Amino acid sequence: MAIASRRLKIHPWGFPLILGVVGLCLSLVARGCLGYPRCPGDEGNWALILQWLDQGIAWPVSGPGFVWVVQQLSLAMGWGHDFSLALLGMLAAAAIPMLLYGLYRYSGLQSRAAAGGVAWLMVSSYFLGPLLEARPQQWGMILLLMSLLTFQRLEVRLNPLTSGLFLMAYGLLFFVHILSFMVLNGLLAIQLFLVWVHGGRIWPAAVIWLAVVGLAAIGLAVEAGPYRIMMQDMRHFHFRDLSWWGLVAVMPLAIAAVFVVRRSKPLVMFHIANLSMGRLLLLGGGALLLAGGLQALLAPPQYLAAYQGDLWRFLLVQGGNLIFALCFVCGLWKAATERISEPVFLSAALGMMVLGALVLFLSPWLGDKNGMIRIINYWMLFAAPVAWEGLGTMPARVRQGLVLSWPFWVAISLFHVTKPAWLLGC
Repeated sequence: MAIASRRLKIHPWGFPLILGVVGLCLSLVARGCLGYPRCPGDEGNWALILQWLDQGIAWPVSGPGFVWVVQQLSLAMGWGHDFSLALLGMLAAAAIPMLLYGLYRYSGLQSRAAAGGVAWLMVSSYFLGPLLEARPQQWGMILLLMSLLTFQRLEVRLNPLTSGLFLMAYGLLFFVHILSFMVLNGLLAIQLFLVWVHGGRIWPAAVIWLAVVGLAAIGLAVEAGPYRIMMQDMRHFHFRDLSWWGLVAVMPLAIAAVFVVRRSKPLVMFHIANLSMGRLLLLGGGALLLAGGLQALLAPPQYLAAYQGDLWRFLLVQGGNLIFALCFVCGLWKAATERISEPVFLSAALGMMVLGALVLFLSPWLGDKNGMIRIINYWMLFAAPVAWEGLGTMPARVRQGLVLSWPFWVAISLFHVTKPAWLLGC
Protein backbone atom coordinates (compact mmCIF):
# COMPACT_ATOMS: atom_id res chain seq x y z
CA MET A 1 0.00 0.00 0.00
CA ALA A 2 2.69 2.45 1.03
CA ILE A 3 5.01 1.11 -1.67
CA ALA A 4 2.46 1.98 -4.31
CA SER A 5 2.19 5.46 -2.81
CA ARG A 6 5.83 6.21 -3.59
CA ARG A 7 4.75 7.34 -7.04
CA LEU A 8 2.04 9.51 -5.53
CA LYS A 9 2.44 12.64 -3.47
CA ILE A 10 0.47 12.00 -0.29
CA HIS A 11 0.54 14.47 2.56
CA PRO A 12 1.68 12.83 5.84
CA TRP A 13 -1.72 13.58 7.37
CA GLY A 14 -3.31 11.68 4.51
CA PHE A 15 -1.87 8.36 5.63
CA PRO A 16 -3.71 8.12 8.99
CA LEU A 17 -6.96 9.34 7.39
CA ILE A 18 -6.75 6.69 4.68
CA LEU A 19 -5.97 3.98 7.24
CA GLY A 20 -8.86 5.11 9.44
CA VAL A 21 -11.27 5.00 6.51
CA VAL A 22 -10.05 1.51 5.59
CA GLY A 23 -10.59 0.32 9.18
CA LEU A 24 -14.09 1.81 9.26
CA CYS A 25 -14.97 0.29 5.88
CA LEU A 26 -13.80 -3.14 7.03
CA SER A 27 -16.00 -2.84 10.13
CA LEU A 28 -19.03 -1.71 8.08
CA VAL A 29 -18.57 -4.53 5.57
CA ALA A 30 -18.14 -7.07 8.37
CA ARG A 31 -21.22 -5.96 10.30
CA GLY A 32 -23.42 -4.79 7.43
CA CYS A 33 -22.69 -7.35 4.73
CA LEU A 34 -21.22 -10.40 6.45
CA GLY A 35 -23.48 -10.47 9.52
CA TYR A 36 -20.63 -10.09 11.99
CA PRO A 37 -20.65 -11.22 14.75
CA ARG A 38 -22.51 -14.31 13.46
CA CYS A 39 -20.81 -16.82 15.74
CA PRO A 40 -20.54 -16.70 19.54
CA GLY A 41 -17.60 -14.54 20.58
CA ASP A 42 -16.26 -12.09 23.10
CA GLU A 43 -18.51 -9.22 22.00
CA GLY A 44 -21.65 -11.30 22.61
CA ASN A 45 -20.24 -12.49 25.92
CA TRP A 46 -19.64 -8.90 27.01
CA ALA A 47 -23.23 -7.98 26.15
CA LEU A 48 -24.43 -10.77 28.48
CA ILE A 49 -21.95 -9.81 31.20
CA LEU A 50 -23.16 -6.20 31.09
CA GLN A 51 -26.76 -7.37 31.46
CA TRP A 52 -25.82 -9.51 34.46
CA LEU A 53 -23.94 -6.63 36.05
CA ASP A 54 -27.02 -4.41 35.59
CA GLN A 55 -29.01 -7.08 37.47
CA GLY A 56 -26.55 -6.97 40.36
CA ILE A 57 -24.92 -10.31 39.57
CA ALA A 58 -21.27 -10.41 40.61
CA TRP A 59 -19.13 -11.45 37.66
CA PRO A 60 -15.37 -11.54 37.03
CA VAL A 61 -14.61 -8.61 34.74
CA SER A 62 -11.27 -8.41 32.94
CA GLY A 63 -11.82 -4.79 31.87
CA PRO A 64 -13.62 -2.58 34.43
CA GLY A 65 -12.71 0.59 32.53
CA PHE A 66 -14.19 -0.81 29.33
CA VAL A 67 -17.35 -1.87 31.17
CA TRP A 68 -17.74 1.58 32.74
CA VAL A 69 -17.54 3.32 29.34
CA VAL A 70 -20.14 1.01 27.78
CA GLN A 71 -22.47 1.39 30.76
CA GLN A 72 -22.20 5.17 30.74
CA LEU A 73 -22.80 5.35 26.98
CA SER A 74 -25.85 3.08 27.19
CA LEU A 75 -27.24 5.04 30.14
CA ALA A 76 -26.68 8.46 28.57
CA MET A 77 -28.11 7.56 25.15
CA GLY A 78 -30.77 5.09 26.26
CA TRP A 79 -29.33 2.34 24.08
CA GLY A 80 -29.04 -1.37 24.71
CA HIS A 81 -25.60 -2.73 25.45
CA ASP A 82 -25.55 -4.62 22.13
CA PHE A 83 -25.86 -1.38 20.16
CA SER A 84 -23.35 0.47 22.33
CA LEU A 85 -20.80 -2.31 21.88
CA ALA A 86 -21.31 -2.37 18.11
CA LEU A 87 -20.94 1.42 17.88
CA LEU A 88 -17.79 1.46 20.02
CA GLY A 89 -16.42 -1.42 17.98
CA MET A 90 -16.87 0.47 14.71
CA LEU A 91 -15.40 3.68 16.11
CA ALA A 92 -12.39 1.80 17.47
CA ALA A 93 -11.88 0.05 14.10
CA ALA A 94 -11.47 3.52 12.57
CA ALA A 95 -9.41 5.01 15.42
CA ILE A 96 -6.96 2.16 16.06
CA PRO A 97 -5.22 2.27 12.63
CA MET A 98 -4.77 6.04 13.02
CA LEU A 99 -3.45 5.65 16.57
CA LEU A 100 -1.08 2.90 15.47
CA TYR A 101 0.24 5.15 12.73
CA GLY A 102 0.82 7.89 15.30
CA LEU A 103 2.63 5.53 17.68
CA TYR A 104 4.79 4.15 14.89
CA ARG A 105 5.74 7.71 13.98
CA TYR A 106 6.39 8.44 17.67
CA SER A 107 8.84 5.53 17.69
CA GLY A 108 10.84 7.18 14.92
CA LEU A 109 9.52 5.47 11.78
CA GLN A 110 9.14 7.51 8.61
CA SER A 111 5.58 8.23 7.47
CA ARG A 112 5.58 5.66 4.65
CA ALA A 113 7.09 2.95 6.84
CA ALA A 114 4.52 3.66 9.56
CA ALA A 115 1.64 3.58 7.07
CA GLY A 116 3.02 0.44 5.43
CA GLY A 117 3.30 -1.34 8.77
CA VAL A 118 -0.32 -0.58 9.66
CA ALA A 119 -1.53 -1.55 6.18
CA TRP A 120 0.37 -4.83 6.31
CA LEU A 121 -1.18 -5.61 9.69
CA MET A 122 -4.54 -5.82 7.96
CA VAL A 123 -3.56 -8.87 5.90
CA SER A 124 -3.64 -10.97 9.08
CA SER A 125 -6.74 -12.21 10.87
CA TYR A 126 -4.74 -12.13 14.11
CA PHE A 127 -4.94 -8.34 13.87
CA LEU A 128 -8.38 -8.00 12.28
CA GLY A 129 -9.94 -10.13 15.04
CA PRO A 130 -9.20 -7.76 17.93
CA LEU A 131 -9.58 -4.75 15.62
CA LEU A 132 -13.21 -5.48 14.66
CA GLU A 133 -14.62 -6.97 17.86
CA ALA A 134 -15.69 -4.67 20.70
CA ARG A 135 -13.84 -5.93 23.77
CA PRO A 136 -11.25 -4.62 26.24
CA GLN A 137 -8.38 -6.05 24.21
CA GLN A 138 -9.38 -3.71 21.37
CA TRP A 139 -8.29 -0.77 23.53
CA GLY A 140 -5.65 -2.65 25.51
CA MET A 141 -3.36 -3.31 22.56
CA ILE A 142 -3.01 0.42 21.84
CA LEU A 143 -2.25 1.25 25.48
CA LEU A 144 0.22 -1.64 25.63
CA LEU A 145 2.13 -0.32 22.62
CA MET A 146 2.08 3.23 23.99
CA SER A 147 3.33 2.02 27.38
CA LEU A 148 6.21 0.09 25.84
CA LEU A 149 7.34 2.90 23.54
CA THR A 150 7.32 5.49 26.31
CA PHE A 151 9.11 3.09 28.66
CA GLN A 152 11.86 2.52 26.12
CA ARG A 153 12.37 6.28 25.95
CA LEU A 154 12.71 6.28 29.73
CA GLU A 155 15.51 3.75 29.38
CA VAL A 156 17.41 6.29 27.27
CA ARG A 157 16.57 9.47 29.16
CA LEU A 158 14.31 10.35 32.08
CA ASN A 159 12.15 13.43 31.61
CA PRO A 160 8.82 14.56 33.09
CA LEU A 161 6.83 14.39 29.83
CA THR A 162 7.84 10.84 28.93
CA SER A 163 7.42 9.72 32.54
CA GLY A 164 3.94 11.21 32.62
CA LEU A 165 2.96 9.54 29.35
CA PHE A 166 4.20 6.18 30.58
CA LEU A 167 2.39 6.45 33.90
CA MET A 168 -0.82 7.56 32.17
CA ALA A 169 -0.76 4.70 29.63
CA TYR A 170 0.27 2.17 32.28
CA GLY A 171 -2.47 3.27 34.69
CA LEU A 172 -5.17 3.31 32.01
CA LEU A 173 -4.12 -0.14 30.84
CA PHE A 174 -4.46 -1.47 34.39
CA PHE A 175 -8.14 -0.49 34.44
CA VAL A 176 -8.94 -1.19 30.78
CA HIS A 177 -7.74 -4.81 30.43
CA ILE A 178 -5.95 -7.01 32.94
CA LEU A 179 -4.64 -9.48 30.32
CA SER A 180 -3.02 -6.70 28.28
CA PHE A 181 -1.57 -5.38 31.53
CA MET A 182 -0.04 -8.77 32.36
CA VAL A 183 1.37 -9.16 28.86
CA LEU A 184 2.96 -5.70 29.08
CA ASN A 185 4.68 -6.50 32.35
CA GLY A 186 5.94 -9.82 31.03
CA LEU A 187 7.35 -8.08 27.97
CA LEU A 188 8.95 -5.31 30.06
CA ALA A 189 10.61 -7.92 32.25
CA ILE A 190 12.04 -9.65 29.18
CA GLN A 191 13.19 -6.35 27.68
CA LEU A 192 14.97 -5.30 30.87
CA PHE A 193 16.59 -8.71 31.12
CA LEU A 194 17.92 -8.46 27.55
CA VAL A 195 19.34 -4.99 28.23
CA TRP A 196 20.98 -6.34 31.37
CA VAL A 197 22.41 -9.34 29.47
CA HIS A 198 24.13 -6.97 27.07
CA GLY A 199 25.50 -4.85 29.90
CA GLY A 200 23.16 -1.89 29.40
CA ARG A 201 21.92 0.46 32.11
CA ILE A 202 18.49 -0.53 33.43
CA TRP A 203 18.20 0.97 36.92
CA PRO A 204 16.38 4.29 36.37
CA ALA A 205 13.66 2.76 34.22
CA ALA A 206 13.59 -0.46 36.25
CA VAL A 207 12.99 1.44 39.49
CA ILE A 208 10.01 3.25 37.96
CA TRP A 209 8.62 -0.02 36.62
CA LEU A 210 9.03 -1.86 39.91
CA ALA A 211 7.35 1.01 41.75
CA VAL A 212 4.26 0.97 39.52
CA VAL A 213 4.18 -2.84 39.55
CA GLY A 214 4.09 -2.66 43.34
CA LEU A 215 1.18 -0.21 43.25
CA ALA A 216 -0.65 -2.45 40.78
CA ALA A 217 -0.06 -5.48 43.00
CA ILE A 218 -1.64 -3.62 45.91
CA GLY A 219 -4.60 -2.75 43.68
CA LEU A 220 -5.01 -6.43 42.80
CA ALA A 221 -4.68 -7.61 46.39
CA VAL A 222 -6.99 -5.22 48.24
CA GLU A 223 -10.51 -6.44 48.92
CA ALA A 224 -12.13 -3.34 47.41
CA GLY A 225 -10.00 -3.40 44.25
CA PRO A 226 -11.51 -3.45 40.77
CA TYR A 227 -10.33 -7.01 40.14
CA ARG A 228 -11.45 -8.67 43.38
CA ILE A 229 -13.82 -11.14 41.71
CA MET A 230 -11.53 -11.55 38.71
CA MET A 231 -8.64 -12.60 40.94
CA GLN A 232 -10.83 -15.22 42.59
CA ASP A 233 -11.81 -16.54 39.17
CA MET A 234 -8.17 -16.68 38.09
CA ARG A 235 -7.22 -18.70 41.16
CA HIS A 236 -10.13 -21.13 40.85
CA PHE A 237 -10.24 -21.50 37.04
CA HIS A 238 -7.35 -20.08 35.04
CA PHE A 239 -4.60 -21.21 37.43
CA ARG A 240 -6.36 -24.10 39.14
CA ASP A 241 -3.97 -26.76 37.80
CA LEU A 242 -0.83 -24.66 38.14
CA SER A 243 1.40 -25.80 40.98
CA TRP A 244 2.76 -22.78 42.82
CA TRP A 245 5.10 -25.06 44.76
CA GLY A 246 6.48 -26.29 41.45
CA LEU A 247 7.12 -22.72 40.33
CA VAL A 248 8.85 -21.93 43.63
CA ALA A 249 10.98 -25.06 43.28
CA VAL A 250 12.29 -24.05 39.86
CA MET A 251 13.09 -20.49 40.92
CA PRO A 252 16.69 -21.33 41.97
CA LEU A 253 17.24 -22.97 38.58
CA ALA A 254 15.77 -19.93 36.82
CA ILE A 255 18.03 -17.56 38.78
CA ALA A 256 21.07 -19.70 37.99
CA ALA A 257 20.10 -19.74 34.30
CA VAL A 258 19.89 -15.93 34.31
CA PHE A 259 23.49 -15.60 35.47
CA VAL A 260 24.67 -18.26 33.00
CA VAL A 261 22.95 -16.40 30.15
CA ARG A 262 24.47 -13.10 31.19
CA ARG A 263 27.92 -14.64 31.37
CA SER A 264 27.83 -16.50 28.07
CA LYS A 265 25.67 -13.97 26.17
CA PRO A 266 24.25 -16.58 23.76
CA LEU A 267 22.17 -13.91 22.04
CA VAL A 268 25.39 -12.34 20.80
CA MET A 269 26.91 -15.70 19.81
CA PHE A 270 23.84 -16.79 17.83
CA HIS A 271 24.23 -15.33 14.32
CA ILE A 272 21.27 -15.72 12.02
CA ALA A 273 23.40 -14.03 9.41
CA ASN A 274 25.28 -17.31 8.95
CA LEU A 275 22.09 -18.96 7.71
CA SER A 276 20.92 -18.75 4.13
CA MET A 277 17.46 -17.38 3.45
CA GLY A 278 16.25 -20.87 2.49
CA ARG A 279 17.45 -22.41 5.75
CA LEU A 280 15.98 -19.58 7.77
CA LEU A 281 12.63 -20.05 6.03
CA LEU A 282 12.76 -23.77 6.79
CA LEU A 283 13.58 -23.12 10.44
CA GLY A 284 10.90 -20.43 10.71
CA GLY A 285 8.32 -22.61 8.97
CA GLY A 286 9.20 -25.56 11.19
CA ALA A 287 8.88 -23.48 14.35
CA LEU A 288 5.56 -22.11 13.09
CA LEU A 289 4.19 -25.59 12.36
CA LEU A 290 5.39 -26.92 15.71
CA ALA A 291 3.87 -24.06 17.71
CA GLY A 292 0.65 -24.13 15.66
CA GLY A 293 0.35 -27.90 16.00
CA LEU A 294 0.81 -27.79 19.76
CA GLN A 295 -1.72 -24.97 20.07
CA ALA A 296 -4.20 -26.93 17.93
CA LEU A 297 -3.82 -29.97 20.19
CA LEU A 298 -4.38 -27.89 23.31
CA ALA A 299 -7.21 -25.68 22.02
CA PRO A 300 -10.88 -26.66 22.48
CA PRO A 301 -12.33 -28.76 19.59
CA GLN A 302 -14.56 -25.93 18.30
CA TYR A 303 -11.52 -23.97 17.12
CA LEU A 304 -10.73 -26.56 14.45
CA ALA A 305 -14.37 -27.49 13.87
CA ALA A 306 -14.89 -24.17 12.06
CA TYR A 307 -12.77 -25.49 9.16
CA GLN A 308 -15.08 -28.52 8.77
CA GLY A 309 -12.15 -30.91 8.44
CA ASP A 310 -11.00 -29.36 5.14
CA LEU A 311 -7.24 -28.72 5.00
CA TRP A 312 -7.51 -26.53 1.87
CA ARG A 313 -10.18 -24.40 3.51
CA PHE A 314 -7.85 -23.98 6.50
CA LEU A 315 -4.88 -22.99 4.30
CA LEU A 316 -7.03 -20.56 2.29
CA VAL A 317 -8.29 -18.51 5.23
CA GLN A 318 -4.85 -18.63 6.85
CA GLY A 319 -3.26 -17.23 3.68
CA GLY A 320 -2.92 -13.68 5.00
CA ASN A 321 -1.31 -14.93 8.20
CA LEU A 322 1.18 -17.03 6.21
CA ILE A 323 2.09 -14.08 3.98
CA PHE A 324 2.64 -11.90 7.05
CA ALA A 325 4.84 -14.58 8.67
CA LEU A 326 6.89 -14.90 5.46
CA CYS A 327 7.51 -11.14 5.39
CA PHE A 328 8.51 -11.18 9.07
CA VAL A 329 11.07 -13.94 8.48
CA CYS A 330 12.51 -11.89 5.61
CA GLY A 331 12.71 -8.88 7.94
CA LEU A 332 14.42 -11.04 10.56
CA TRP A 333 16.98 -12.18 8.02
CA LYS A 334 17.64 -8.58 6.98
CA ALA A 335 18.11 -7.60 10.62
CA ALA A 336 20.77 -10.28 10.98
CA THR A 337 22.63 -9.48 7.77
CA GLU A 338 22.47 -5.69 7.75
CA ARG A 339 21.24 -2.76 9.77
CA ILE A 340 17.46 -2.67 10.21
CA SER A 341 15.60 0.57 10.84
CA GLU A 342 13.20 -0.94 13.39
CA PRO A 343 15.43 -2.34 16.19
CA VAL A 344 12.87 -1.33 18.84
CA PHE A 345 10.13 -3.37 17.20
CA LEU A 346 12.43 -6.27 16.37
CA SER A 347 13.54 -6.69 19.98
CA ALA A 348 9.95 -6.35 21.22
CA ALA A 349 8.69 -8.90 18.68
CA LEU A 350 11.38 -11.39 19.70
CA GLY A 351 10.58 -10.77 23.37
CA MET A 352 6.91 -11.39 22.66
CA MET A 353 7.83 -14.66 20.93
CA VAL A 354 9.64 -15.75 24.09
CA LEU A 355 6.55 -14.84 26.11
CA GLY A 356 4.35 -16.79 23.68
CA ALA A 357 6.59 -19.86 23.99
CA LEU A 358 6.36 -19.64 27.79
CA VAL A 359 2.56 -19.38 27.70
CA LEU A 360 2.37 -22.31 25.27
CA PHE A 361 4.55 -24.37 27.63
CA LEU A 362 2.26 -23.57 30.57
CA SER A 363 -1.00 -24.04 28.62
CA PRO A 364 -1.65 -27.63 29.80
CA TRP A 365 -1.87 -26.29 33.36
CA LEU A 366 -3.92 -23.19 32.55
CA GLY A 367 -7.70 -22.91 32.32
CA ASP A 368 -7.50 -20.91 29.07
CA LYS A 369 -5.81 -23.12 26.46
CA ASN A 370 -5.50 -20.51 23.71
CA GLY A 371 -3.10 -18.20 25.51
CA MET A 372 -0.52 -18.24 22.72
CA ILE A 373 -3.12 -16.96 20.24
CA ARG A 374 -3.74 -14.01 22.54
CA ILE A 375 0.00 -13.35 22.63
CA ILE A 376 0.10 -13.42 18.83
CA ASN A 377 -2.55 -10.66 18.74
CA TYR A 378 -0.12 -8.38 20.59
CA TRP A 379 2.95 -9.69 18.75
CA MET A 380 1.46 -8.45 15.48
CA LEU A 381 1.84 -4.81 16.56
CA PHE A 382 5.61 -5.16 16.95
CA ALA A 383 6.16 -7.55 14.06
CA ALA A 384 4.40 -5.35 11.47
CA PRO A 385 7.23 -2.80 10.90
CA VAL A 386 9.71 -5.69 10.65
CA ALA A 387 7.44 -7.53 8.19
CA TRP A 388 7.04 -4.38 6.11
CA GLU A 389 10.81 -3.99 5.88
CA GLY A 390 11.07 -7.70 5.06
CA LEU A 391 8.65 -7.15 2.18
CA GLY A 392 11.10 -4.60 0.79
CA THR A 393 13.88 -7.23 0.67
CA MET A 394 11.95 -9.52 -1.68
CA PRO A 395 12.54 -9.61 -5.45
CA ALA A 396 10.77 -6.75 -7.22
CA ARG A 397 8.17 -8.90 -8.98
CA VAL A 398 7.29 -10.82 -5.82
CA ARG A 399 7.05 -7.59 -3.84
CA GLN A 400 4.86 -5.93 -6.44
CA GLY A 401 2.64 -9.01 -6.64
CA LEU A 402 2.10 -9.07 -2.90
CA VAL A 403 1.37 -5.36 -2.73
CA LEU A 404 -1.10 -5.51 -5.63
CA SER A 405 -2.81 -8.54 -4.04
CA TRP A 406 -3.14 -6.73 -0.69
CA PRO A 407 -6.97 -6.42 -1.03
CA PHE A 408 -7.22 -10.17 -1.62
CA TRP A 409 -5.27 -11.08 1.53
CA VAL A 410 -7.27 -8.57 3.57
CA ALA A 411 -10.53 -10.07 2.24
CA ILE A 412 -9.38 -13.61 3.06
CA SER A 413 -8.52 -12.62 6.62
CA LEU A 414 -11.81 -10.72 6.92
CA PHE A 415 -13.65 -13.92 5.96
CA HIS A 416 -11.60 -15.80 8.55
CA VAL A 417 -12.71 -13.38 11.26
CA THR A 418 -16.37 -13.05 10.25
CA LYS A 419 -16.86 -16.75 9.36
CA PRO A 420 -19.54 -16.45 6.65
CA ALA A 421 -21.79 -19.52 6.59
CA TRP A 422 -20.80 -20.44 3.01
CA LEU A 423 -17.12 -20.69 3.98
CA LEU A 424 -16.67 -21.50 7.69
CA GLY A 425 -18.67 -22.92 10.54
CA CYS A 426 -18.82 -21.62 14.09
